Amino acid sequence: MTASTIAAPRFPRAAGVAVTAWLALALLAGATGFLVRLPFPGPQLIFLALFVSTLVAATAVPALRAWVDALPLGTLVGINALRFIGITFLVLAARGQMDPVFAARAGWGDIATAVLALIFVAAGEPRTPLQRGLTHAWNLFGSLDLAVAVGTATAVTLQGSTPGVAPVLYLPEYLKDEPRRVWRGWRRATMPTGAWWTASRTRARSWARSGWPTPTPRR
Repeated sequence: MTASTIAAPRFPRAAGVAVTAWLALALLAGATGFLVRLPFPGPQLIFLALFVSTLVAATAVPALRAWVDALPLGTLVGINALRFIGITFLVLAARGQMDPVFAARAGWGDIATAVLALIFVAAGEPRTPLQRGLTHAWNLFGSLDLAVAVGTATAVTLQGSTPGVAPVLYLPEYLKDEPRRVWRGWRRATMPTGAWWTASRTRARSWARSGWPTPTPRR
């Protein structure tokens, strides 16, 4: 039997159920404002518990650890492209809806991590000591960025700054509704054209029912 014929480990069903439940609870918490109403340090403890439980599960559960070990390095690095979500922090700060200090630190740090992740994925598997060293340095940078973001969010919360970091706790609901807001803004910006098109269709239907108008002969 060759290595190519060995089936890759499957993602454990129990882990799939746990991830699905976590996503559903995250959306529910964002939609209801549960995390915003939770007093300090409630949100921080929840995030810490999620991080620790994920780390423990990925290392202590044999089936899950085998699945993680079988993932290509490019996949593990590339998933950090999701951290382009830092752009959202900068947008919210520009609108005056988020603390600018937190947005700058967490936003630009996440964007830098995401950009470097794409560069490392494009570069392929790290084969030389220099490439492996750069990959480890990027991993350390991304971890420190998360620590800085959590620390800054905690400091902003303790100081009672306004605006604070509440939009982060509403983030799942915000991301769900933002495409709808962008679409409405685009429709509003193009309202003259849309109104003209609606009026034209209404006129055409009226003519179809009552007969098309007779052209006035030129004199």
